[in-house]
Amino acid sequence: MNTSFVSPLHVAIITDGNGRWGTSRGLPRAAGHRAGAENLRRILSVAPELNISTLTLYAFSANNWQRPASEVNVLMQLLHDYLIVETPRCVERGIRVSVIGRRDRISPALREAAESAELATERGQRLHLRLAVDYSSREMLYRAACRFYKVTDVSRESQQPPAAAQVRVSRRGRVQARRRGRRRLRRRHDLGKTALTRALQSQRAGRHRIDSQLVNDLKGPDGART
Repeated sequence: MNTSFVSPLHVAIITDGNGRWGTSRGLPRAAGHRAGAENLRRILSVAPELNISTLTLYAFSANNWQRPASEVNVLMQLLHDYLIVETPRCVERGIRVSVIGRRDRISPALREAAESAELATERGQRLHLRLAVDYSSREMLYRAACRFYKVTDVSRESQQPPAAAQVRVSRRGRVQARRRGRRRLRRRHDLGKTALTRALQSQRAGRHRIDSQLVNDLKGPDGART
């Protein structure tokens, strides 16, 4: 394959069906997962030759926690062993390893293996391998919406006008200002909930865009974004 004039590729692989592959051949589901890990080694060996610069492997989703505990333990152990064994090989091949997704629910041993692999391979430039562990697109949408609508605290000093412009504000004026501030916060909160609900509905329907109604809701009365 001639890749001289092709831009570097980012390829994503969803590791779905390994367990079924094993059971369809009369093997335990764990055998299917191990076969999938072995197949990944072959993919890594040829990916740079195919002009692939980034390879994202969706290895364990948040929904996979609902599988039987025995199967979850096998998958976690398989990920741990893979990182331990493959890290030296990745260093030799110039492969940088990153583990994306939540880390607060995985075992300390797996978390330590992930951090060690990332540190040891951080200088790799031939291929970037991204292992997605405990990932969830719905949770990513939720966290993104929370960050977008988070109200930033303003320090007391930044709220003070210049000394020459300071005037005495009556008690009634202060009360009215606080009420206006609370109304603005409630409106921002309601908009955030509406935006998140519509984003989740769009995801369930298989749509990957924000409709024009959502964009309009994110604008203020004067058309500016709130």
